[in-house]
Amino acid sequence: MIYLFNRADGNQTEGIGAVAQCQIHTYSLSKLLGVEFASTKFQNLQHYQEHDTQENFCRDVTNFFNFPNQIEPPQDVVKFEHINTDLFEFISDNKEGDDVYVEIGNSDMMKFADSNADKWSQFIPNLANCVTLDESKQYFDDNKLNISLHITNFIEGRDNDRSESREQFVQGNSKEKYYVNLLQKFDEIFNRRNQSLFVDKEYHIYSRSQTPGDLSQFEAFTKLGLPIRFHIDEHPIVSLYHLINSDVKVLSNSSFSYISALYGKGLSISRTNFHHKIPENVLYSDYDGNFDESQIAFG
Repeated sequence: MIYLFNRADGNQTEGIGAVAQCQIHTYSLSKLLGVEFASTKFQNLQHYQEHDTQENFCRDVTNFFNFPNQIEPPQDVVKFEHINTDLFEFISDNKEGDDVYVEIGNSDMMKFADSNADKWSQFIPNLANCVTLDESKQYFDDNKLNISLHITNFIEGRDNDRSESREQFVQGNSKEKYYVNLLQKFDEIFNRRNQSLFVDKEYHIYSRSQTPGDLSQFEAFTKLGLPIRFHIDEHPIVSLYHLINSDVKVLSNSSFSYISALYGKGLSISRTNFHHKIPENVLYSDYDGNFDESQIAFG
């Protein structure tokens, strides 16, 4: 029997989302190829520094995702860096033999996922149901409409990706205007549609600060007069859990947002230049925050 796995190793540069997405798509690949899946413990993650030790942080992330069939990879693994005919032929030739652990590299993982987004979305609920977070850390009011914004910004000393495509938030820049426009649009939509249904709503902003606890860069949002709760510098798995479980979530161009969209049952709002394919429950907005409002429906 063949077991596919991808090492959940951030190599001291990648965060939760980048590593988890490879686990998810190795799982979906195993289902598409009709073989078994195995997982490994998370290790060497980035963005842990202000929360815990590397060891404890990775342990908590491993427990949070709770990916099935966790293993310690044996010494005699067979590795394929690419998802190509060599891999497919090997699987075909060895499917019925002794147990073989096949390690899949990252090179083609997201390209394969984007090319086959219509085929693997059916498998994601199985993994989403594995996610677990202590009830004492859960704070959403289920009687309210929970609308969340994941706002990424560059933190000196902790981040390494300055790619323009990430469209990082900076106080006063165009990305700030984008989020402000969306918040105002949401409030107008939800108040206009059915006031009795949407009168109880709460906005949640998930982000980080260069100086822990500093909310000064988010002043534009506090001035809106909306019921906003700020979750700045919150533990990432607590934030990810609530992004997943939001009724509406605004994505940033990040793997962390991507995971919340894949696992979440609510509606995602994404920029048109989002890096990867989201199979369902997503609306795309332009740079000014305009999207097809007629597609928002609840109740």
